Amino acid sequence: MEASWEEEFENLYYESVYLEKEPKMEVARRLINIADEHKDIYKGIVARQEYIEGAAYCDQHHRAFPMLAWCFARIDEDEELNEDFEYGLMWKYKWIIEGVGDWLVIKRADVEALHQDIIKRSEKLGYGKHTVMGLELQIAFEYDDKESVEQLLEKWRTMPRDGLSDCAACVSNKMVRVLIWLKNNKEALKEAKRIISGSLSCAEVPEVTWAWVAVADLELGNRDNLEVYFNGLSKAKGKYPSNGSISGAFLWLGAVMDKGKNTRRFLNTLLKRVEEGENDWCRMWNYFGLNCALRNLKQNDVKSIKVLEMDIDEAIDHTAKKADELIDAFDKRNGSDGNREWFARMEAIYQASLGDA
Repeated sequence: MEASWEEEFENLYYESVYLEKEPKMEVARRLINIADEHKDIYKGIVARQEYIEGAAYCDQHHRAFPMLAWCFARIDEDEELNEDFEYGLMWKYKWIIEGVGDWLVIKRADVEALHQDIIKRSEKLGYGKHTVMGLELQIAFEYDDKESVEQLLEKWRTMPRDGLSDCAACVSNKMVRVLIWLKNNKEALKEAKRIISGSLSCAEVPEVTWAWVAVADLELGNRDNLEVYFNGLSKAKGKYPSNGSISGAFLWLGAVMDKGKNTRRFLNTLLKRVEEGENDWCRMWNYFGLNCALRNLKQNDVKSIKVLEMDIDEAIDHTAKKADELIDAFDKRNGSDGNREWFARMEAIYQASLGDA
């Protein structure tokens, strides 16, 4: 007996639940087609939430937003749907606002419009200001607005949490990253103490924190925890392969520690993925990390290596050019030199390590 469309949807849905990233998005697209073909709005929202989740976890936030907008348009017209879905959609809205700025085409005004909308929705639901101020801080951080970051950070870190606030580990990680970006390294490492010790963690922390605390420690002349950071990044690069502050930082830190030979097998895998497409922010980090790793290999007379059919000198020139183009493009978009300054800090650490080798 042929299965009904409802049974087909249910079977595909349970398949999607156990998938991640692009495979999840592919199955979710089939779910969306089934729901829309049969004009089932409830199932259409369920299917789109699966797509949004898959897109968010492979840094395709810009693809997720049209799906989210569709869902909000439907629940805004239907009180029952609103009750069933609004809270879950608000969490996904947060993910999108936090991630869309990683694409160069997304201007600050675009993200701020989303932020104003989530403020209204949050107020309507009776939530406090911790979540929406955290998003405002994230936007200022991504668009290199140091003055706003400094003003918002002090207010946000003492503000009571609300029902949409991130977990304690994610909140601490955000503070650590922002403080290091502001060159408050000692304060950042004090904040990161529980993360580094392992007493504060979640699904993504400490993996997404290692690169930042490595920069702070090295700028302060402390190398005691480098093996912890390097090993943590090594494990995390498989879990979050497209995250530049993990994969690119793993290669950068390997070069700083003169461990280029330990990272060489990862070079082709990462460069192929970067060339085929990732979000722009991750590509910037990854090209920079690849360049550091390649220079470290050359320094150690590993000249026979081929990276996507390029010899080592060609690969060094190629990755340097690509990293510079993206750094300049982000700074042009933001109207600042914040990314150039950040990667100059990382480059200075690498150059200083050459004298230690």
